[in-house]
Amino acid sequence: MTPENEDLIRYDPNPSAVSIHNSTAKIKCIVGPVGSGKTSVACWEWYQMCMSSKVPIRGVVIRESYRELQDSTRKTFDEWFGVCTEYREKDEKALFTVTGLDGVTRTHELLFRACRKESDASKFLSTEFAFAWLEEVVP
Repeated sequence: MTPENEDLIRYDPNPSAVSIHNSTAKIKCIVGPVGSGKTSVACWEWYQMCMSSKVPIRGVVIRESYRELQDSTRKTFDEWFGVCTEYREKDEKALFTVTGLDGVTRTHELLFRACRKESDASKFLSTEFAFAWLEEVVP
């Protein structure tokens, strides 16, 4: 995100979101009813990680189907960060360029992946991610 883009995005987290963002826990679970902002909170968790990172990071968003990823999760991500993100349809990933807190501009990757069956999970075994976001997944 460049300084001219920062004015385009305004995030006023609700009190429960603030406690999530301030938590230092390695695993955070965000629950709530439809429309309560769970996906927005996760988007901003990703943003905060990118801002504080000293290196480019790779994250993944996992949801049951690509249709759900496109219609909901990615739509919300684009509403927040589309102005500073290049989306590569072929690779199903967003390249997120932001100037970090240290003043260095880095490009981070956020992959959007579907995982419906237990056997699908094997596609993640040899890939390293700094951030994993599981959206409305079931056992």
